[in-house]
Amino acid sequence: MTSLDKICDDLIRILAPKYQDLAPGSKDDTYIGSFLEKLRSCSDANSIRLLVSLGIDLNNYHKPEIQDHLADFIDIVRKVILNIRVMKRKPKSYPSDLVPPAIEFSLSLRDFTPHQLKPAVSIVEDKEYIRISNFNSYLRHVAAKNIYANPGLPANYDMKRSGRYYENLISGRRFTTINVCQLSSRNGWVFLACKTDLTAQLEKKNVELLLDNLGFYCQEIKSSDRYISFDYPPTFNELLFQPTSLTGDWGDADDSSIAVGNEFFLSYRLEDHWGRTFSVSGQDVRIKERVHLSLDFAGKKTYTFSVAPLGELLKPIRKANAMTILGEALDRYEKSK
Repeated sequence: MTSLDKICDDLIRILAPKYQDLAPGSKDDTYIGSFLEKLRSCSDANSIRLLVSLGIDLNNYHKPEIQDHLADFIDIVRKVILNIRVMKRKPKSYPSDLVPPAIEFSLSLRDFTPHQLKPAVSIVEDKEYIRISNFNSYLRHVAAKNIYANPGLPANYDMKRSGRYYENLISGRRFTTINVCQLSSRNGWVFLACKTDLTAQLEKKNVELLLDNLGFYCQEIKSSDRYISFDYPPTFNELLFQPTSLTGDWGDADDSSIAVGNEFFLSYRLEDHWGRTFSVSGQDVRIKERVHLSLDFAGKKTYTFSVAPLGELLKPIRKANAMTILGEALDRYEKSK
């Protein structure tokens, strides 16, 4: 099994070839090499995931299929790391001298456009795609942002009474379809899953298993935690990408004690133009996933999505320990060579 030391050394060789070189002009490589060393020395799951994901991505970019993009990938990763050195944005919940390197990387990504971070592996493919969402989040970030494309839906939402809207969805009176011209995320990339991989979980409406398999953990349960499936239409023809460390979700950098999120993204080998999720609890279940750029058609174009109720999340989803994540990460790295 490849160790983190070996992965770090390989990354330094590619991303910072002049690391520890005393010659003029090696200052940038020294900073990048030191950052990678810091990632290697950290024991938190985020740092492990980031280090290994970068290694998997570089293995992928050395494959003949996308090797022409290798230099561009190396260049943008170097820029993201070097940006940390001058970055003024700091998370509120960490002392300035204790910000984990993976969080620094996550913050630095915000200074780059999604187009700069765009993966090389792209595809338009007619498949069944799906997202699973908390219903309140759906109301705030999807329904409320697309009110002009949906005159039959409320112009404003009383989030304290979201249960009433959910009952409308269950009865089929409202919310079963929605026209979407805006769909975004905090990092500019929207994750979707292969619906056929989730057939059994969807039939049982097992919210806990769905979220676990997709890599979303929930440590605190509220009575309003109702969930929905959000099906992409067959007409969806936007460019999709196999996710990389530059599009992955590294958690909410502004809150070190976040109770809900996705801290289980891991890059995947170049195989079928799909990434794979990693189960929160460490189960041997991997769901095919892709990403697309945030949608913002300014009312000029819409897609009609289907929405279905899944029910409530009845108990917390406990996170796997760092050693379980490390085992999966190293296995993926080996298979990406």
